[in-house]
Amino acid sequence: MPGIGFGLLLVAVGAILRFAIYAPNDHANWGTIGIILMIVGAVGFIAGLIVEAPRRYRRQDTYVRRPDGSAERVVRDQSGY
Repeated sequence: MPGIGFGLLLVAVGAILRFAIYAPNDHANWGTIGIILMIVGAVGFIAGLIVEAPRRYRRQDTYVRRPDGSAERVVRDQSGY
């Protein structure tokens, strides 16, 4: 499954093929290939966002009990950034 960066790369290459290249031939329609790459790139970008979103905002709340009976909340960020 492509990630966010690879999805954006496919969209960019697809846009170049669709809008910037005019090379008629009998074997390939570059505009159609560009549209296909843009669609695949957009799906990969959205899938990458869905997969990466839970990893970015993961944190762990821990309650530490003191000897006097009170509790303190300690928040640890586990996002990895």
